[in-house]
Amino acid sequence: MLRRLTLQKGTTPKFVIILVKNSILLSFIAYIGAFAYIYYATDPSSMENTRVSENAFLPGIVTERFDKQTSLSEFSKNLRKAFKDKDQKNFVMNTMNRFGLEVYNQSFSLNTPYLKESGENIYGILRAEKMPPVESMLLVVPFDEEHLMSAVLALTMADYFKNQVYWARDIIFLFAHPSAIGVEAWLAAFHGHEIPNLYANPLDGRSGTIVGVFIFDYIGQHFTSANLKFYGVNGRQPNLDLVNIVARISRKSAFASVVNGIYPQEFLRNPTQHAELFHSFIESVFDQTFVEINGLNSVFGSYGISAVTIEGNNPASNRNRATDIQDMAVFVEACFRSLNNVLEKLHQSYFLYYLLSPDKFMSVAYYMPIAGFFIAAMVFCALREYFCITNFTIPKAFILNHLFALGFYFGTIFLFSSHLLEDSLILQASVLVGGPFILYFLTFFYSIDSASECFITRFVFFIEIGLLIGATSLISISPGIVIGVVSVLPILLITQIIPTGKVITSILAFFTHPLILLFAGQFALAHLEFSSYSDLKKEINPLHTAFNWSFQGLLGCLHKHLIHSSMLFPLYSIFLLAASSNLASIARFPKVLLHEPSFPDLEENKLKTE
Repeated sequence: MLRRLTLQKGTTPKFVIILVKNSILLSFIAYIGAFAYIYYATDPSSMENTRVSENAFLPGIVTERFDKQTSLSEFSKNLRKAFKDKDQKNFVMNTMNRFGLEVYNQSFSLNTPYLKESGENIYGILRAEKMPPVESMLLVVPFDEEHLMSAVLALTMADYFKNQVYWARDIIFLFAHPSAIGVEAWLAAFHGHEIPNLYANPLDGRSGTIVGVFIFDYIGQHFTSANLKFYGVNGRQPNLDLVNIVARISRKSAFASVVNGIYPQEFLRNPTQHAELFHSFIESVFDQTFVEINGLNSVFGSYGISAVTIEGNNPASNRNRATDIQDMAVFVEACFRSLNNVLEKLHQSYFLYYLLSPDKFMSVAYYMPIAGFFIAAMVFCALREYFCITNFTIPKAFILNHLFALGFYFGTIFLFSSHLLEDSLILQASVLVGGPFILYFLTFFYSIDSASECFITRFVFFIEIGLLIGATSLISISPGIVIGVVSVLPILLITQIIPTGKVITSILAFFTHPLILLFAGQFALAHLEFSSYSDLKKEINPLHTAFNWSFQGLLGCLHKHLIHSSMLFPLYSIFLLAASSNLASIARFPKVLLHEPSFPDLEENKLKTE
């Protein structure tokens, strides 16, 4: 049971009174404290060094024996010719058949009002001779002409691996459609999962549970470094050991594995600076929240599979300084031999972390306090409202706002799943952009009727925002941090500093609408020259471009929810839109009708003493 906010003799504890009287100040301190803690947590001396916790990985760092150099040039020549003759699929299947692999293909098609796509996946299974097909390892390459050398690498490794006798697991070579949809279709069929509007043929050949995945994605034959991609949908990331072993093997192979543009320490003259790690943290939060799918690796986390993409970076013209495909073949051998040695499912290291550089990471124990500061700011506000409540009144506006938001979510899912908006961008934009504003303006038709209802609404609103930040952070920390950063300060200003019931508070509440923040945020990112948003300043009509980007962002958010089970769209439509409407209702109620927190027991004692 929760402890009462009173002592046994019926008086309110002094520390509670102090908290209530200073709740506004404490809320701002907690909000600022979150940023101060982020700055502290990203300091190199505060972060942990990366390490490999699973000892079974380490024997894989041995002298590689790759000896199929001639196969690389042969497959490169023949596959290039096959692409020219439009016969690349048959070439890959016939080649793997010749190696003795079990070869299959799978067709799929996506049919939605906003996107239609079809393709084919090709995969071959190399059976482990010593063990039953209980577990498997997966090598994935995007299969198109642009990634020709990735396919050449996969064929060469299949040719090499078939002659090795030490494999304890099956190895699956997946030549995937280059979009994440193709891999999602293959994984759904592999696990017997059905996705609405995504039609995929069942797999004719299967293997055991997939223990780990390496995706090789690079263009051309030479590159200077490898960019590691490991973010997944809903914040799901691979076991940190899998990422660390890739980084360690790459150093042994004399090329750098890069994380958020930061190179390993041994490739740098000076230690990684605090500012670089801080910027890497911001990039990680942004990508995990708004990008989610940054490679084929991103869809594996939903199936509980650890996957890492190794992307060739900066194609080099100077071959003396570049890593070539032969070096990559040696690297692939070492990765699979390491994974082959693991005796059980990866569990020794972290699944919840921020990897900010190849050498430094932030574990879950270090980043969760960030969400705690934002939650504390809302708890202080809620505590103040609690001591203002004199009698309970059902907050009708609060309930209606949530019902309308819930209706918007289910209505949008129905419309975009039933082809009623087929090929009509205007109708799609009307639903995704117009719908949320309709919800907002509906709040003008029902209002908070009394001070009692307003106090209840404010109390429940603060509790809800705190719970929303906390619950979201437990699933995926990055969206929780974004909600805290973006929402807590406007809420404090509108509800605690600026008197409600005035025009200025209603205007501020409107500008905190999620769509307004999404639209304006792009210009803020462009001003900061963050990522590709700097291109917005070069546009002839930046407002039109920002609107298109906002619409495409909403459409992509909905697509990831429908196809890849992302939680971002329901989080936005059910909770954030309702929160925006609740804030608008609170902002329009006159503050002069609201009294200050009261402590009846203290007033009674004061009267007795007098």
